[in-house]
Amino acid sequence: MKPLYGLMNAVSTQVFDRFALSLKRRAENGLQSPSPPEAEFLRWVQGRLRRARQYYRALEAVERRILELSISLGRKGAIRFVSPLLLRVLARIVAKVEHLLKGSAGRMVEEGRPIAERLSALAYSWGNRAALRWRLDHSFALYLGVLKSSMQAYCWPLSAL
Repeated sequence: MKPLYGLMNAVSTQVFDRFALSLKRRAENGLQSPSPPEAEFLRWVQGRLRRARQYYRALEAVERRILELSISLGRKGAIRFVSPLLLRVLARIVAKVEHLLKGSAGRMVEEGRPIAERLSALAYSWGNRAALRWRLDHSFALYLGVLKSSMQAYCWPLSAL
């Protein structure tokens, strides 16, 4: 994975862990690719977006063309992924995939985490010392995220917290 250092600095390791697992499974099945790892990674990203039916929804036309061009030129060996501008654009594309990989529960935790922090600070200011642990409680953040998403369409907006 050493050639992927430019992209790895731009995105989280969760996406790369899944990609590495995918490569490991392919190697176990005897499938090796002559393409550089960068091109294989971008092809994997493209496949993940298509499987999630988000390729045309999540990516703008320009982003899709950049991704397709990077994959085709990367496979031919005509491009090196060192340009900061190219890495920034590809990182934005990969970030969209990262959001899709989290699933609904991960997104709910993301939405609930800031609310949990605010409620924790409020309860701590009232003298509840145990409230500091609420910030780190995954289940509490998930609960608040589900509550927020279900109540958003109704009368009680949690954004006021």
